[in-house]
Amino acid sequence: MENTRPILYGVADYAEIRRANAWFIDRTAKIRDLEGTRYAVFLRPRRFGKSLLISMLHAYYDVNFADRFEEFFGGTDIGANPTDERGRYLVLYFDFSAVSNEATEVQRKFNTYASLCCDTFARNYRTRLPEGLADRILAAQNCDEKMNEITLGVKGTGIKLYVLIDEYDNFTNTILAESGERAYNELCHGGGFFKRFFTNLKTATSDTEAPVTRLFITGVSPVTMDDVTSGFNIGTDISLMPQFADFTGFRHEDLRAISDYYAAHCGFDADKAYNTAIRWYDNYRFGSASAPAVANTTVVLSFFSHLWRTKQFPNELIDENLRTDYAKIGSLIVKCGNPERLIPYIKDVLSKKSISAPLAVGSQKIRGPWELVSWFYYLGLLSISGSYFGNLLFSAPNMYARTGLEKVLSYVEMRLEERT
Repeated sequence: MENTRPILYGVADYAEIRRANAWFIDRTAKIRDLEGTRYAVFLRPRRFGKSLLISMLHAYYDVNFADRFEEFFGGTDIGANPTDERGRYLVLYFDFSAVSNEATEVQRKFNTYASLCCDTFARNYRTRLPEGLADRILAAQNCDEKMNEITLGVKGTGIKLYVLIDEYDNFTNTILAESGERAYNELCHGGGFFKRFFTNLKTATSDTEAPVTRLFITGVSPVTMDDVTSGFNIGTDISLMPQFADFTGFRHEDLRAISDYYAAHCGFDADKAYNTAIRWYDNYRFGSASAPAVANTTVVLSFFSHLWRTKQFPNELIDENLRTDYAKIGSLIVKCGNPERLIPYIKDVLSKKSISAPLAVGSQKIRGPWELVSWFYYLGLLSISGSYFGNLLFSAPNMYARTGLEKVLSYVEMRLEERT
């Protein structure tokens, strides 16, 4: 195993993966497609490789990494034929999974975290910013002031900003699930601080000589984005576009390749590994039933990491890191106002091969079965499997998702029993 490429399970740092020559699926060709959209929103279920994608974009576009291009992208598709945009941006990066999800603390914690991101930006690019701007950013008292210093300070200077926001709805979805709609609305409606953050960001993308030239946002569902930006008008939702259906995830040929490679080095049955991965983790389709099937990146790497390290198939095929998600999904259903009405539809999803429903792409809390199906789709418990009289057909794509649906149903029924 000494010369075997490592599997860095749970690592979302693109540079670290490349330096370690770890297992990596080259999706860099998609960067060319992405450059056709200046302000993009990309939604996928949790643990589907979004953070690694953000890290890859950071490494590609950051001017501070321009002289390390060969180190990061040598041997990749984009490395052989880079775009003119590579290495030309100052990158302002946020990862909102780092923000507290406690409703009483979230505003203070958000301001602290976002301010730290702005301060990091000032320090990283001090020598590239107009004279005195870094000090003004550092001296500003809160996130709003620091963002204004950045966007107004570089406007008209020719400096190009790329804003990367990872897990934009991480803490808002948790607050919606655990604290309810009232707490959620205080963040995302009216004068809520999170809505104000996106309003300021929108201004920085739409004015003459807009300082934010590019924007890429990842998340799980469109609900928060619709609430804070009045219908995605801060950018374009590329999540359902066919060219991005396999922007993240492992395709069938990727699963075959990883099975064959590690079986040859570690001695397990390659066909058994491949078929297990297909049955348990594969067949997610995003946008349409004709989209290429992909498998959840993180759970696939967890599975093969176990095989690589132990040369044995794991007894447990459910990733421990996703178990807590089932309770959050159950909480969303319990707090929807009429969970008893939805239980039969969850059972229908489990008992039927597919269920017909429109896909909600805007602000949709769980009010009825259609919204429930859409939430299950965005959270990775259902996937598109066909179409029927103008509606999409949804079904559980694999055993992993089916097990998750069963656990969500069990959680909801248990909570309802506690009420009686």
